[in-house]
Amino acid sequence: MQAMGKRTVRRNKVVWQDAVIAILFGTIIVAGILCVARTIWSGYHFLDDHELIRMEQSFSQGMSLHDLLRAWIKNDMNQRFRPLYWIERVTGSYLMGSNLMLWNIWTAVKGILAFALLYLSARYVKAGRTVSLIFPMVIMLGTQFTPWYRSANQESTGLLLCAAILCLIAAQYAHGRYTSPVYNIPIVILVILSGFAKESFTLFMPVFPMLKLWLEYWDGCDETWLGTRRKGRLLRLVKENLAVYLCILAAFLINIYMILFRVGVDRISYAGFHQDTGLNQYLHGISDSLFVNMKWNTVIAGQLIFMILLCYQLVEKYNIWRYVSLCIILFCTMGIQLVAHAKSEMWGRYLFPYIIAYALLFVLLGNYIFRKDRFRNSIYQAVLLVLLILTVPGAVREARDYAKDGEWIREYFQCILDNAGETDRIVGAFGDEELDLATECWLEVHDRSQAYSNVNGEWKNTVQLTDALTGECSWEDVKVVTCYSYAQVYVLSLMDGVTENDFDFYTFGNYMVMVKK
Repeated sequence: MQAMGKRTVRRNKVVWQDAVIAILFGTIIVAGILCVARTIWSGYHFLDDHELIRMEQSFSQGMSLHDLLRAWIKNDMNQRFRPLYWIERVTGSYLMGSNLMLWNIWTAVKGILAFALLYLSARYVKAGRTVSLIFPMVIMLGTQFTPWYRSANQESTGLLLCAAILCLIAAQYAHGRYTSPVYNIPIVILVILSGFAKESFTLFMPVFPMLKLWLEYWDGCDETWLGTRRKGRLLRLVKENLAVYLCILAAFLINIYMILFRVGVDRISYAGFHQDTGLNQYLHGISDSLFVNMKWNTVIAGQLIFMILLCYQLVEKYNIWRYVSLCIILFCTMGIQLVAHAKSEMWGRYLFPYIIAYALLFVLLGNYIFRKDRFRNSIYQAVLLVLLILTVPGAVREARDYAKDGEWIREYFQCILDNAGETDRIVGAFGDEELDLATECWLEVHDRSQAYSNVNGEWKNTVQLTDALTGECSWEDVKVVTCYSYAQVYVLSLMDGVTENDFDFYTFGNYMVMVKK
């Protein structure tokens, strides 16, 4: 970030027009993509939307908000640490039920606010308006756009909190009010809340006090600092805001304790750290994250670093340690996120909060280094725009694919309703219990309660909203079987005494409905 420049420069002064620009562009970009892709009206999806149906059913059965919050958080603590997600999810279900259009609108609003706050953060640290617009676009647009078209995620809330924290820290710097409780109290509260959003955001918590301290330490740095020693300055600044730093440190350590010793880091098969996973697999995951999933970000970062090294003479001697110290903070932050996602790899929404540090480094700091050379600065910004040209189409394409998937799912369920009565047995054979569960939950609230799950030949009773299923199930007494469209032959091979000629087949994109004749 730019703890740089004199505050008397009027062209970079934050005025009311900046708030208008922030909201306007946030709405045009975020809501525009969602409306063009039609994700707001895309309806029910298999991943996590069934949670809303289950929560709504619990409320209709008389369960209190407090009890349901406690139940979902406690259950999730067996494998994850993300209590804020469930607080938002359950409370939102209490207010909006399972109305997915309202949920999608709320998610879009979070995206617009996050965009606006990130823009204002850049403006408060003296970035120009063009760079201030590029900053949130680099963070939010690309394959990581997922949180704003998929309502069930932790990253949309996590980024909103991070954006609010950055804006407060930047505004505090702009006004020189480093010890003001008006800023410090909300900063502490929001940092603590961000750590509750998801494990990766817990790992990001230390970045905020370091950025705050970095801005304060280097505030006023100019040529008069050259050759002088600022002995005791860092310690004095820490003491001035000791309560702030201790509160954040305590919250961070508590979260780390919960993740390591209460929840564990090996509960999710596709993520975390496992004894039976070799070092090479983790290194391969990091490599894939950088050079496959984030290839354009990595390529552009390499080009920007080359430009900075090529133009090293633009860096004033008194600014060298200022820049180096921020680079150390942000490169370490990105490295920690890469290691934390080494098994799952970083793709889509998992780029958060890594991408925040990336943008702070390559958008704000890099732009400031070239601030005095208009021509080179223009080239630097042009390279950043190339990054957006390479990544933004992917965001639009994936949002459209998500909306199309919602259309297929709508047709898939209508086919089941048309071909199965209230007493007919239905089997989900996706090989994925969550998809079977999502199918069962939707069917049960539409008066089709006899839904079973068969995972690779093993019969399972899915979680019922009302009465549990009783009795044995076999392929002979099944009316409808659902599966992935590419798995038709495999699913048929699971059915003893049943042949392909016994079914009619209906395909909806990735999904198939098999109806017994």
